[in-house]
Amino acid sequence: MTPDGTGGGPPADGRPRHAALETARRDGGISNGDLWLHYFSLTGDAGPLEVEAYLQGLMPLPAAQQDILTQALRECLTEQHSTRQDPHGPHGASPTS
Repeated sequence: MTPDGTGGGPPADGRPRHAALETARRDGGISNGDLWLHYFSLTGDAGPLEVEAYLQGLMPLPAAQQDILTQALRECLTEQHSTRQDPHGPHGASPTS
């Protein structure tokens, strides 16, 4: 199960979507700035403070923007996981080779 549930709806555990995304972001070690930058690169149009406020449950975000934010978080977590598995980066070469 993904942190945001299925089909863009609320998570299956009953938590609000913003709370599930925030927990996954924090647990994954993704900074708010990195998440926002990735979100923005995927055509997200909310500002960094708006995204942070949404993740804290302080303001709403349109459903379409929530979907983009969810995709950005998934991609950030995937990149983070790949980097942890290959400490030499995407090319597999050590810096001293």
